[in-house]
Amino acid sequence: MTPKRMDRFDFLSAIVLILFASGVLIESLRMDRLGQLDINPYTVPGLVPGLLGGLLLACGIALLARSIARGGWRLGMEPGAAAAFFADGATRRVGLTLVLTFGFALGLFGRLPFGLAAAVFIFAFIWLLGERTFSNRTKKLKHIAYTAAIALISGYGIALVFTQIFFVKLP
Repeated sequence: MTPKRMDRFDFLSAIVLILFASGVLIESLRMDRLGQLDINPYTVPGLVPGLLGGLLLACGIALLARSIARGGWRLGMEPGAAAAFFADGATRRVGLTLVLTFGFALGLFGRLPFGLAAAVFIFAFIWLLGERTFSNRTKKLKHIAYTAAIALISGYGIALVFTQIFFVKLP
């Protein structure tokens, strides 16, 4: 990718990042402070998301400033640029990532036990976004088995960590 094209992508990515981080920051500020329970202010539920939202916002602003300084705001959309953008492999991978993530959040989360939902998501993510060039059926089956093992261990491992170490009740 040429530096000029990268600056354009940085400009658009920075705008999306700023919008997302702003939403995270606003929602974390709206969370209950649990003051009625005499909770330590450093343990309130919105603290970590608020800090992460603030850091993402700072990174988005820095990326936007750098992109603007390099002329990334000049998107230079000529005829056929949109078609080339959507045909690009990176764009398709980002789109698939968004579809899988929203599919997990809206379709699996809360409908299946968390460990199973996470395992399904991880399996789909690895399978659909991974390299799948197999010379024979045996290698393909091994890859499916490895992907399934990674997904199950990761999905149920994440659930175990959250429930047993962080004491977070998962759906």
